[in-house]
Amino acid sequence: MAAYAATFELAAWEKHAERHPVSNVRHIRGTVNLTNYNSTLAEISDITKHFRKPTTVIVKASAVTSNGYMVNWVAASKAFKAWRTRLSHSVDGPLIEAANDTNIGTFTIHAIGE
Repeated sequence: MAAYAATFELAAWEKHAERHPVSNVRHIRGTVNLTNYNSTLAEISDITKHFRKPTTVIVKASAVTSNGYMVNWVAASKAFKAWRTRLSHSVDGPLIEAANDTNIGTFTIHAIGE
């Protein structure tokens, strides 16, 4: 079982996290490529390094990855958990966690936090 591997690339128009002048809230947008999923999860420091308090970051991911998985941000792990439907060609049905060593694919995110 290989390690959790994900990279993050800022959107082309952003050079760093944008900061709101009054509230001190920062936000970033970009693309994540989750090339090797592992259920133990590992912090994606390419995202969290843009925030002073990484545990307060809220991340919204696109609905479905390029390989058909659904992902959600786990604040405690600072990483994404990946899911798929039990039926390979169905959009309905129960979700199960992706298998270890799976290429989840790419997806866009918008993260906000302090």
